[in-house]
Amino acid sequence: MTNGEIALKLANNLQVEQLLKTEWANQFNKYQLHYIRNGLKDNLDVSIYAKPELSCEQMREIVNGLNLGFNMTKYASGDYSEDQLSQIVFGLADGLDVSEFDDVRMSAKQMSTAKEFLKLGFDMNVYRHS
Repeated sequence: MTNGEIALKLANNLQVEQLLKTEWANQFNKYQLHYIRNGLKDNLDVSIYAKPELSCEQMREIVNGLNLGFNMTKYASGDYSEDQLSQIVFGLADGLDVSEFDDVRMSAKQMSTAKEFLKLGFDMNVYRHS
């Protein structure tokens, strides 16, 4: 992480921490707030997932990825289900190129199958066209 990225993360976290003391926090339920507050304690860039449209389960999976050191920004759109996010985090943790299966149109089960195929060295173009 560059010095600029660290400064941005710190600025984002300070902004979120201040917002938690305002009416802004009322748009989150207690479980979402739990992940936001814990992320602040763990010095994660909570601005990535401090979004009311994300369920606490989606937040959990994004936090898992962040804790493992992965860039989860792309996955915090709210388009991915918690199960899809879980498959993506597992794939990242396995060192796989998740761009081969991080398609929101794929079910978590399809993602899991694709992940296993990648682990075995299969050509994903064959899988995508079947």
